[in-house]
Amino acid sequence: MQNALKFTPERKTIAFKSYLNGVGIVIEVIDEGCGIDESVDLFAPFKRQGNKSGVGLGLFLAKSAAEAIGATITLTNREDGIDGTIARLVLPSKLCCVLPQ
Repeated sequence: MQNALKFTPERKTIAFKSYLNGVGIVIEVIDEGCGIDESVDLFAPFKRQGNKSGVGLGLFLAKSAAEAIGATITLTNREDGIDGTIARLVLPSKLCCVLPQ
């Protein structure tokens, strides 16, 4: 949500959706921002896009936390003819914590 607010211009829309699918609960943040370069791993630590402030740890920490409980998080560009990004978190109905080995 923070990145959607940061990268979406004024007077553009940010939508928050949640729904159930065959895996579990899906939470989406859909914005009308600039979109992303899908060839870049934005989940890598210190990776940033654009000239906005930040150190590039937010998505890295979000993905690490999601993976720790068995969830997945993805970023994709919208495919409906509108510029923007879809951030999707899928929380499986059977969450688990992965123990370090």
